[in-house]
Amino acid sequence: NNLRWNQTGQTVAGTTQGTSANQLKNPSCLYIDNNNTLYICDHDNNRVQKWFQGASTTTTVAGSSTGTSGSTSILLNSPIDLTFDKNGFMYVVDNGNNRVQRFAPGSTSGTTVAGTT
Repeated sequence: NNLRWNQTGQTVAGTTQGTSANQLKNPSCLYIDNNNTLYICDHDNNRVQKWFQGASTTTTVAGSSTGTSGSTSILLNSPIDLTFDKNGFMYVVDNGNNRVQRFAPGSTSGTTVAGTT
């Protein structure tokens, strides 16, 4: 693992507030995988962003890349937490929709596993 404490701080993801691929708006959670890839709940943009170490931009892995909220299987509303299981399924706490969504590896369409649909 290449993570280390830096007392002066270092920006590793995001630039200014917005919906572009290199921007975040009120990030609410962070997950770091074994490859030091960051998964970020971009709360106010209603999406989960994947940020590779050293990259200058992200990839949307759940929700709308434009920040659109919604309750369909491909949209999120204010995600606040996420985790992965041993099979690579991503679980997202979709707070604004009162549900937990499960995403198969590589899929942008989730399945409700807890809460309302």
